[in-house]
Amino acid sequence: MTLIVFTFNLGNYLQEALVQFPSNVFFYLAVALLIITCRLDLKKETPQHEQ
Repeated sequence: MTLIVFTFNLGNYLQEALVQFPSNVFFYLAVALLIITCRLDLKKETPQHEQ
């Protein structure tokens, strides 16, 4: 997913790649999945306090 985001950002310098319909859906889906997996990873790393 980071490779997808990197290539879209690299391609966006050469041409407007993120405003075309199919590619912008894939880009925002990859960004959302990266954010969610990062949050889940941080949540898993923090120790859970007993309630």
